[in-house]
Amino acid sequence: MIRRYRDRILIATGLLGWMSFGALGCSDGQDQPLQPNLIFISIDTLRPDHLGCYGYSRETSPTIDALAARGVVFDKAFAQASWTIPSHMSMFTSMYPHTHQVDRQAASLPESIPTVTGALREGGYSTSGFASWLFLSERFGFGRGFDRYEVLKATRDPENPRLRISPDAGTLVELVSGSFVSEGTPGLDKESPFFLFLHFFDPHLDYEPPLADAQLFDPQIENTDLGSYVFLQDYVKGTNRNMEPIPADACEEVRALYDGEIRHTDRQLGILLAEMELAGLLENTIIVLTSDHGEEFFEHGSMEGHQWTLYDEVLHVPLIVVFPDGRDAGRRIDTLVQSIDLAPTMLDFAGVPQPEVFQGRSLVRLLDGTETWDETSFSQIRRYNEKWALRTRTHKLIYTGDTKVNRFKLPVVAGFELYDLTVDPGETVNTYVESDSTSTILAARLQQWIGERAEALPTDVPSISEEERERLRSVGYIGN
Repeated sequence: MIRRYRDRILIATGLLGWMSFGALGCSDGQDQPLQPNLIFISIDTLRPDHLGCYGYSRETSPTIDALAARGVVFDKAFAQASWTIPSHMSMFTSMYPHTHQVDRQAASLPESIPTVTGALREGGYSTSGFASWLFLSERFGFGRGFDRYEVLKATRDPENPRLRISPDAGTLVELVSGSFVSEGTPGLDKESPFFLFLHFFDPHLDYEPPLADAQLFDPQIENTDLGSYVFLQDYVKGTNRNMEPIPADACEEVRALYDGEIRHTDRQLGILLAEMELAGLLENTIIVLTSDHGEEFFEHGSMEGHQWTLYDEVLHVPLIVVFPDGRDAGRRIDTLVQSIDLAPTMLDFAGVPQPEVFQGRSLVRLLDGTETWDETSFSQIRRYNEKWALRTRTHKLIYTGDTKVNRFKLPVVAGFELYDLTVDPGETVNTYVESDSTSTILAARLQQWIGERAEALPTDVPSISEEERERLRSVGYIGN
């Protein structure tokens, strides 16, 4: 009850307060710019077209929309993979998955590969990270370079010990509020800037928002049963040979549950930002908000297409950058950018040198117009099947490797798919013809990029506890 009351007070009096931080100073009074604090927020499985600032009609995201109004919105940002581990690793290393090679659960980042976190710590930053899902665990290499790094664990329902209670956005916010905002963190003092990484998992399957949040979008919802993997697994194409389409009314209810997850996460983010503003932690702070991938709601004949496909609904991600001095407020960038551009961008903000092996480009050069931008994005997955994709402003080319069958012993259709996004943005009509000039040129570019993969690097095999295996089974990541 105390927590809920405090939440209401913060929402009523503080949620809009942090929006004023842009008026605060960014120098030490001696014309010497201070290194800015950096807050890097990843909201897992967040489709930009389900956010108000990207044109969505439902009010899912008042906090994120407020950030967008105060900052720069990138309309065409694309991830380098369509599931959590390789996509996040590409953000932290500024490398494509076939370069960093952490593209499956049985891999950990080689010691030889630098990260944005390590570079920031060497540049004088205190570094803290808080994540909500075990795929962001240190065992995969995500904790490298952090002074403090915590991954939330599932708990047991005291009334039914067989049921797990997965940590949600509220749990993450309570941890960060208590241990970072109130108590500080190792290496954090007023003389040094901080880097704070926050990973929210809630919009990911299972879709189990507070009922009040789901009922904002469907007042008839009485429970979250349809948002569970137990229900939705029957409609994941990659696991079913003879799958029936999900009923339209069920799909709409699932969408409402997903939107409720976004609304719940958005509210908790607002609470945290309000608390940070009251603590004076936003005075010289740049916020970068994005996602690792999107989600499919039967656009291509399946639920949960992330980790299975490379269509835009699972690769297109939100990207918002907010500066403390309010510069470029309300600006929208239509140029195509990649998630591997985030690490060099944050290092540019910090004035910290970029490792030579980074493959992304700093968005600072795009923002200030000092660089001509090649609008090409590359993505890949090597999980349940092998796919590679090249996207330009006008076309998407996808190549599926001939693995014969996927992990579930279902046949894989190998070959190329080409979509003309100018007339077919939903990627529904495959126009690939081997003799066609566009097909030939793009296929050559994609094959060249595939051929640039790194030599095999030694990687550790992360160990997974039986409890963690149970959590992975519950959302379909591993079989029984």
